[in-house]
Amino acid sequence: MKEGKLAGKVALITGSSRGIGRGIALRFAEEGADIAVNYIQRMDKAAEVVDEVVARGRRAIAIQADVTQKGEVEHLVKQTLGHFGTVDILVNNAGFSRPTPFLRLTEEDWDAVIDINMKAIYLCSEAVARYLIEQKKGGRIINITSNSGFGPSKQLGHYCAAKAGANMLTRALAIELVPYGITVNAIAPGVIGTERIRETLYSKEESRRIIDGFIPKKKLGTVEDVAAAALFLASDEADYVVGIILNVDGGIVAASGQEPFWE
Repeated sequence: MKEGKLAGKVALITGSSRGIGRGIALRFAEEGADIAVNYIQRMDKAAEVVDEVVARGRRAIAIQADVTQKGEVEHLVKQTLGHFGTVDILVNNAGFSRPTPFLRLTEEDWDAVIDINMKAIYLCSEAVARYLIEQKKGGRIINITSNSGFGPSKQLGHYCAAKAGANMLTRALAIELVPYGITVNAIAPGVIGTERIRETLYSKEESRRIIDGFIPKKKLGTVEDVAAAALFLASDEADYVVGIILNVDGGIVAASGQEPFWE
């Protein structure tokens, strides 16, 4: 069995049936971790990730749970512990945006975006942190936020607010949990070439031109870029890294750019 930076660890990754979550799951498996794959709808996609993890010589389980609901989060963690006997790493990856002009924003839109991008971090982190503290073992919590938490975007006020809150929640949890040996950090991706982005924004020539001109690196980020950052934060090499928001965005935040919104 392949050894690696995460050998013998168990990682619970929310929203890991596709996109960035899937990329992190596969990278962690390559480095020796067993994976709890969380999904809410696409059981078929989650099963594919499980198969890919197993093909890399690691154990995996797919667990359906809505991570905005406390009871379902408790079920998710219980199932993870029941299957693997422990959990060492939590990656709070589940999230989505729902672009809507402010004056057409409904309470339902607001609640849905705030809940998945911020409340879910609170619920999952609480459940996993309680277990780690009870077991007197250290661990890692990694939150996938967004560079939208650093600057406003049109039609994404609720999403920007949620991601800014997630960034600050990361820092607040970091200082509270580090005495227990639990490090909490975040990764704030920019425009990442997930399947969804390539099928929507990046499928249009004008959008591609704007994106490529907007990013100082002059190209889309990749899922692998984010997974590499997550691997570092999950590894022993990051033991002294506490409460950072790591921008993986090709220089957007460094250039004080504002992420545009495409119709």
